[in-house]
Amino acid sequence: MSLNFILDPKKCSLLALLLFSATLLFAQRTIIGTVTDAETGKPLLGTTIQVPSLSIGTVTDLAGKYEFSIPSGATALEFSYTGYTNQTIEIGAATSIDVQLRAGELFEQVVVVGYGKQRKSDVTGAVSSLKPRELQGLPVSRTDQLLQGRVSGVVVNNNNASPNAETTIRIRGSNSLLGNNNPLVVIDGVQGGNLSLVHPNDIESIEVLKDASALSVYGSRGANGAVLVTTKKGENGRPLVSYSNYFASHEVRNKLDLLNASDYAERINQDASELGGTQVFTSAEIADYHANGGTDWQDEIFRRALAQNHHLSVGGARDNLNYYLSGDVLNQEGIVKGSDFQRYSFRANVGILFNERWQLNTQVLLARLKDSPVRLNSFAGSNGGSPINSALLWSPTNPIFDANENYTLPGIRGIGPVTDYNPVALAQEPIRENIQNLNVLNASLQYKILEGLTLRIHGSYRGSDNENSTYLNNKPTQVEGSESASIFNARSVYLQNTNQITYQKDWNNDHRLTITSVFEQQYQESNGSFLAAQGFISDLLLFDNLGQGSRAQPLSSFRTKRSMRSYLSRVNYVLKNKYLLTLAGRWDASSVFGTNNKWSFFPSAALGWVVSKEPLLQDVKAISNLKTRISYGVTGNQAIEPGASIATIGDNFAYPIDGTQLTPGIGLSDRGANPNLRWESTRQLNIGVDAEFFDGKINFVADYYLKHTKDLLFERPLAEASGFSTSFVNIGEVENAGVEVYLEGTPINKSFVWRTGFSFAKNKNKILSLIDESDRVPVGNPGFPGFDNFLWLEVGEPIGLFRGVKYDGVWQASEADGASLYGAIPGSPKGLDQNNDGIINDEDVIVLGNSQPDFSYGWNNTFSYKNFNLNVFVQGVQGIDKLNLSKLQIQSGIEIAGLIKWSPVKYVYKQWAGLYREKDQYLYVNRGLGMLGYPGRV
Repeated sequence: MSLNFILDPKKCSLLALLLFSATLLFAQRTIIGTVTDAETGKPLLGTTIQVPSLSIGTVTDLAGKYEFSIPSGATALEFSYTGYTNQTIEIGAATSIDVQLRAGELFEQVVVVGYGKQRKSDVTGAVSSLKPRELQGLPVSRTDQLLQGRVSGVVVNNNNASPNAETTIRIRGSNSLLGNNNPLVVIDGVQGGNLSLVHPNDIESIEVLKDASALSVYGSRGANGAVLVTTKKGENGRPLVSYSNYFASHEVRNKLDLLNASDYAERINQDASELGGTQVFTSAEIADYHANGGTDWQDEIFRRALAQNHHLSVGGARDNLNYYLSGDVLNQEGIVKGSDFQRYSFRANVGILFNERWQLNTQVLLARLKDSPVRLNSFAGSNGGSPINSALLWSPTNPIFDANENYTLPGIRGIGPVTDYNPVALAQEPIRENIQNLNVLNASLQYKILEGLTLRIHGSYRGSDNENSTYLNNKPTQVEGSESASIFNARSVYLQNTNQITYQKDWNNDHRLTITSVFEQQYQESNGSFLAAQGFISDLLLFDNLGQGSRAQPLSSFRTKRSMRSYLSRVNYVLKNKYLLTLAGRWDASSVFGTNNKWSFFPSAALGWVVSKEPLLQDVKAISNLKTRISYGVTGNQAIEPGASIATIGDNFAYPIDGTQLTPGIGLSDRGANPNLRWESTRQLNIGVDAEFFDGKINFVADYYLKHTKDLLFERPLAEASGFSTSFVNIGEVENAGVEVYLEGTPINKSFVWRTGFSFAKNKNKILSLIDESDRVPVGNPGFPGFDNFLWLEVGEPIGLFRGVKYDGVWQASEADGASLYGAIPGSPKGLDQNNDGIINDEDVIVLGNSQPDFSYGWNNTFSYKNFNLNVFVQGVQGIDKLNLSKLQIQSGIEIAGLIKWSPVKYVYKQWAGLYREKDQYLYVNRGLGMLGYPGRV
């Protein structure tokens, strides 16, 4: 039997299509990835991912992640999210695709400005914003470290190597001679915050305000710029728990290259021979040093310091409640033995939406800091000196301990310093315990009065309780009764009340108006006391019972108060989304100024033009956005402490009441009153341009600014006949001018992503005038004996000017006659006689350098592949002249290039360092060091 089939061609075609579709359906592959906001880096929950032309798709989870099984024949994926521009991505052979969606025009990035927020496109001032994605995953525990090199025009320097070292932040140079040039820090609306207490993982955004248009809303506190930090709040969805940690190792990168024990001993013997003395070290001792070495004091006091930081947070939102809670633990050793730092903090941000009109937001920060710092003072005193300074001066031939297991004392065999004590003893024996408890309570209540009209009442409290305790035993000095203990207690309270009304109105998307009015009050009070005693029979109780000391030290205490009242108004107007206007003015009254100048007014105005909205450029696809800005305004600076404008009564006077015995009393202080004392004020012009190319793939920002500060606050000497020695006055003017450039882009944006940003800033600082038409004023010395009056203020030069006699080598033996004309002998340092009058004096002092950088830069790179990220960051400053006092003291006050020592015997230069003898010091002084003791350019 046979079967015959007759097939219809049309039916065969239909069958083949069904078979092919089934093949596509069952032959699948899986694509995974993450969808985030291109500006903020936040995961986008609920993003839709589809295969174009097929009715299959998926959505992202809470973390913005997705896993999508697609037919093997699919060639592209489409990503869409409400308010964002859709993206279609070619799949190719990829199995992982991460996508960054950019907000559409109506949902563009919002930046925080003073007392409110603005669309980024509406901002007319110089405002730099750090995106959250730039803050994540970095091995830092302090927010101030995030600003280094990432914001143009901002220079951040660490003051020292202590674990809890403060940083110096400069935005567009230095404005004040006397006051603090650090910017105002505003954390969640609370002014005067501390960046080091905010963990980077708790940050929602950071904005840096640089020009007068952005800063005039802070009036008398805005002259040095402002850093605005907004901490996180809970996001929609289930609770999100996040844990991060890092472990780090710190060590001294480069030690100073000092002489080893054998070379040092040979050098000492050579000096003794040249000066007609007795050999200090025998040949056998030198041979032993050569074979076995001596003591490397830097190795003995420095260590590899470990640090660990743990951060845990939980955040979420449900119904009308959002919350964000975090805890942070930091434990960091110092690179100097005996120093370390611990920080424990808890943050709670809670928001409640009662109804469509009432909203409450609260922030709480509780922190405890325990710091055991190393003494950084480079000069010896009653406490024996600094371990770092001593390690650079002590002879490598000295052991750490003597035969009786006591620390060796200075001056062994007449070499090494006689004032600085054993470096290891100074590092390990002193007990320093600085404890700070900080509480910040912050709450704001917002009420929607009418559509577009909102009232916000904000109140904050910041309390700090500090106890700094120190105990110094007698092991470094081995002098009975030299033990000392002290306790310094200080407390401070800061209160702030801000009452703000904001009106917003949008007419047909052609006119957009925002009016902000603020009444603000601030109050700050600080008080403290100091207790100390000497001579303890036991080290057991340390500083816990000062009454055990045999000699009580004089008691002291203080209390200061400061208050300020302010009124603020600001108007922002946008016409057709391309013409921008900002007007602002703030009236400030401060208690620290004279009775005749309590109030001052700080206005500003700014214009912006979105050129890319004009018909001429709308068809240029390469230019996504192009905006020009110009602003001018005035800001101020409270560069003095409370009571500086009034005459004060001093308590450091003693009177012979009975004719013989001096009795403590009071009298006129050394500072007189000035009822006309007024604010420092800074006028600033800013011209800028913001540009985006190729749909935001490349961003460019450039600014030129000119700042002019007048009425500089300065402590002026007074004639003795006045009964006072000084008085605070307004003198002089200073100018800062510069350019800032920032360029960022995403050269690669596929499964592998490379984001890069480069910043550059150049600032020119110049003093325009000084007190009483003087062209030059000295501003004191840092404490090195015999080296005063090297830091100067001079008209036409930048702040931080170094002046001195130029070093011109060493007088040679053949130049003995010429040296004698200057009271010197061969081997003495030679100063350059600028006017050839045969005398080295003030007429030969010239400018040797300044502490202002020529320019600063930063280059930030982030490389991402799947769930792995690598950040490569380079930052630096160029052209800073530094005064190296440690090097100065090592070389007995002489700056000799290459660490060389003149020898009158062989007439050659010999390498040396770490050598310090009283005999040499006096010899150099007699040879003219007192005239030549100005720092060189080092």
